[in-house]
Amino acid sequence: MRWNSQDKWIVPKKIIHTPLVDDDVFARVQDLFAVRSRPGTAHQRHRTRNPYLYRGRITCGICTRRMQGQWSHGDACYRCRFPEEYALANRVHHPRNIYLRESWITVPLDNWLATVFLPRRLDDTIDLMATAAVPNQEPSAAAAARAVIADCDAKLATHRAALGTGVGPALVTQWISETQARRARADAELRTGRPTPHRVYGRTPPAASPTSPGRTPRSTRGRRWPGPGAGFRPRAGAVPGISRRAAAQRRKR
Repeated sequence: MRWNSQDKWIVPKKIIHTPLVDDDVFARVQDLFAVRSRPGTAHQRHRTRNPYLYRGRITCGICTRRMQGQWSHGDACYRCRFPEEYALANRVHHPRNIYLRESWITVPLDNWLATVFLPRRLDDTIDLMATAAVPNQEPSAAAAARAVIADCDAKLATHRAALGTGVGPALVTQWISETQARRARADAELRTGRPTPHRVYGRTPPAASPTSPGRTPRSTRGRRWPGPGAGFRPRAGAVPGISRRAAAQRRKR
């Protein structure tokens, strides 16, 4: 049932029944209803922004899916929701919801970082960071070297078979030498191919160092390094005031 608009009302000219309210009261009440019925501005619910320290970094150990952040009872948590029908279809024994509190990770991680960046362990930490920053050999370069080796092996077999077809031995020998040299270069690139060492914090990564543990650098072999209290001895003639005679006396010592 809908009320007609006020302009469609039929008002009798002669009042027969005594009205319950007069026209003035009726008009004021109608105005009051009209004010209350006006559509006001809806209250907007602002979404609370909760920070998550490990957003996008934590995965579920059962289904290996990325866990989602959820604020529960004033604590930051990470949830993995896996419906039962998905678990049955994928044959995974997974609870419906798995929760992990952020505080359970933050405290052990802070303690570990505090030990890693101790002054006595700072050099080792920088070396590990530098080693991790060195990129591995590109797969494309390794694949290209293997392809060259396989091609050279096929050509060597073809060259050896050419000896029985009447081709001159000198020409076949030249082909074999060129192919073997090309194969050796590809094999060397595959075995010793290393990227250019990157310097991080002014240090050279241990993985890119030309020496291995237990070996002496080639540039330092046969040299005697002065002790902590030894002074610098300049070359004769390099500094004024040092004569050749004094330099010769030092050599005799």
